[in-house]
Amino acid sequence: MDPVGPREIAIQATRKTAAYGANALVLSLSVLACLIFGNILLSKYHKRWDVTERKIHSLSPQTLRILGDLKTDVKVMAFLEDGPKNKGKTRDL
Repeated sequence: MDPVGPREIAIQATRKTAAYGANALVLSLSVLACLIFGNILLSKYHKRWDVTERKIHSLSPQTLRILGDLKTDVKVMAFLEDGPKNKGKTRDL
């Protein structure tokens, strides 16, 4: 059996370090790509879930039935102060 010198140990350590570094880089880039892709999808397809215990931000089944039975479009008029924060609130409603 040949004796293992410091040079052989350094070469092996460098190879392992490079492999671990490459794996970490690939994994980091994959996670970053998934986050970017998910962010793009979520910004295009906006969906909200009401996770409150009593579903206080959801329409009741009766309201959904009444809205489904309407024959014409409903026009909503709101009177708000002018400003960007109110425009966002109105759009959300």
